[in-house]
Amino acid sequence: MPRIEISLSQIRENVKKLSELYMQKGISLMGVTKAVLGEPFIAKAMIQGGVKFIADSRIENIQKIICDHFNIKITDLKSKRRHRNITLPRQVAMYLCRKYTSVSFPTIGEKFGGRDHSTVIHACKNIEKRTISDIDFQQKIENMKNGISGQKIHTLEKGNT
Repeated sequence: MPRIEISLSQIRENVKKLSELYMQKGISLMGVTKAVLGEPFIAKAMIQGGVKFIADSRIENIQKIICDHFNIKITDLKSKRRHRNITLPRQVAMYLCRKYTSVSFPTIGEKFGGRDHSTVIHACKNIEKRTISDIDFQQKIENMKNGISGQKIHTLEKGNT
């Protein structure tokens, strides 16, 4: 059996952070800190679960920012539709999810209507290629990145997207 070494200070710190995060989302973890201190395996599972929870929230945030920018619905972003006014925002969102989260290609695809990992790879390559060849598009992507990193999104002219 592999040995896992986690210091009590790491557990306390991470459980406290997770507890605060869950409380912000309205999930009560009453007394969890005391229960976990003696159980490193539980603490590790909670920490990993918290990381997934944070990544999911981050993906949802990116999807919302992209939908607001392109004036589409999240259901459109996750739909099977392949119309250009949907595919471009979807590809941008997938690209930004890959840039701003440590989530795998298959997981990103899952969050976009159950798409295959190769679709996400294709989207990332397309957006990277287009940012190199199209300066206006590159600026729009930078503005969206600023919005994701907490800065104000600049008002963009939505033509030529």
